[in-house]
Order: sequence, then structure tokens, then C-alpha cells
Amino acid sequence: MTSSYLVTIPKAELKLKTVKDFITGIFIDNSGSTSSQLVSIKKNILEAELSICHVTQFDYVVLWNTLAKLCTNIQTATPEGGTSPSAIFYNELTKEAYTKSDVIVFVTDGAIDNTSVTQFAIYTKDYLNKALVICIIVNDKLSKPSQINVSVVAPLMMASNVLCLFYDGEIFYILSSKGYISQYYKSSDDLTDYQKLTTLNINELFHNIKIYEYTKIPDGYITIRDNEQDIIAIDFNKFLNNKNLDSILNLTENDWKTLIQYGKINNKLYELRIYVSHMKNESIKIEKEKLKSNFNFK
Repeated sequence: MTSSYLVTIPKAELKLKTVKDFITGIFIDNSGSTSSQLVSIKKNILEAELSICHVTQFDYVVLWNTLAKLCTNIQTATPEGGTSPSAIFYNELTKEAYTKSDVIVFVTDGAIDNTSVTQFAIYTKDYLNKALVICIIVNDKLSKPSQINVSVVAPLMMASNVLCLFYDGEIFYILSSKGYISQYYKSSDDLTDYQKLTTLNINELFHNIKIYEYTKIPDGYITIRDNEQDIIAIDFNKFLNNKNLDSILNLTENDWKTLIQYGKINNKLYELRIYVSHMKNESIKIEKEKLKSNFNFK
């Protein structure tokens, strides 16, 4: 799959490693709303979030709310402040923890406003080149999984290898997956009932599952495919300037979903719509010319 706006990065030289063997960082939301009680375990959300720290020896543990800080003793963590994941990038120490981590575990209760999500997207867009990003929403079950607010993790879902989970304090449910990790954990097709969701053993994920090392993606490119053989990335701006109709026919439905998601998060959806409309009109013109050449309409 070749085009001026695409790059293909082979994985032949990359090694497989167990998830726990990467440099790992866990970034935990300890905002005031995490003081809410989880009915199923009779503990608050923050306690459930912190329990994930026992899965492996994380290289970095970061607590974030309105501010962010490195945490050396999770026993001292308390709910406080507002919800601003961008705070991770305001503090040089926590920013360094994020940039140096090969595997990111981002934990939140999901209570966040749209402005904070947009700001978070601005900061994360240059730091998505990770071996694996694990997003975990911790909260009480709503009536349907489809009602879970995943907007806060939307910017992180632009990474190439992502797992999005819901945790009620007892069970980890798979909401979606993307990239190489989806070979082990498939996205849930039906979000109408928790019983229809696939569950996950978090210890198995860290101690048994092997993933590829990550490699440098060219600046300005976003990954649209990540499989066992290679990574395919696209330059969004070059794509919008592409006039070759045949080249975009090679894009899959999932490729388009990634482009739409990127457009939404980065306020470029309008540009994408204009481009698609233009290319659709070009396609119609071409088909009209074909019909004229093949049939006599006199």
C-alpha cells in the first residue's frame, strides 16, 4: 500500500516482549470525584484505581487531578482537586514519566468536561508513539456499557496499539481494542449488556502477553494500521491535499474510522467532510464520463 501520504514501517527488526518488561507508567485520576463509592466492593473509586498498581512493578506512578505529581506511596493518595489530565504535561517530572514510559496505563473515573478533553488531545498528540496504551475507566456500572463516558480517553485511542477497559472494582471488561493487541483482546461488538462483554485477566495481560517494541513514526503522521507485519501511518494534511481518487480506494472502513476520530479530536472534521465531498463529486464526474463514452445518449 503506497501513496504520497502513507508510510509503511516493517516490524521485521522489532522484538516481542512481555508487557511487564517494558518501561511502564500508570497515570491515576485522583480528582475529587474519585471519592465516590463503588457499590460492588464498598470502596471508593480511587481505592479501586490504586489496586491496579499491584499488578506489576510500575516504573512510574503518577497521580493527577488539577495538578499532577509522582507518587512513591499509594497509601497516602487521597481524592482532591478537579479533573485535568493535561496536568500530567504541566509538571516536568510527570511529563518525563509519560514520555519515558513505553507502556502507558491511564486510569480515570471518566468524569470530565469537553474542554479538558480537547486540551488533553493537544498535549498527547505528540506522545502517542508507545508500545501499548491501556485506558481504564473505573466506576459503577451504568445500565448499559454504551453509556460509559470514554471521551477522556479518546485522544489516547489515536495511538497505534490501544486497549480500552472498564473496571467496576471486581471485573475488567473489554470495551475496545486497536492494533496488535487486538489479536489477543478483541473489541466488544455489543455494548448493550455487560454479560455480552469479554472480560480480561489483568495479570495475564502484564505477565503473559507479548507485544512488539515500538518504532519511530515520522512527525505529523498518525497510525491507521498496526498488525504483525507492519505499521501503516498517514499524514492527515497530505491526505487532504491528495487528488488521486484511486489511491484512497485502498483505505479500509477501519482506516476511515481512524481518520474521522482524528478529525473529531483535532477539530479537523469539517476539513475532512469537505475533502470527502470533493472526492465524491470527482468520482461522479468520472463515472459520468465513462457512461458517455460507452453509451450514445442522443
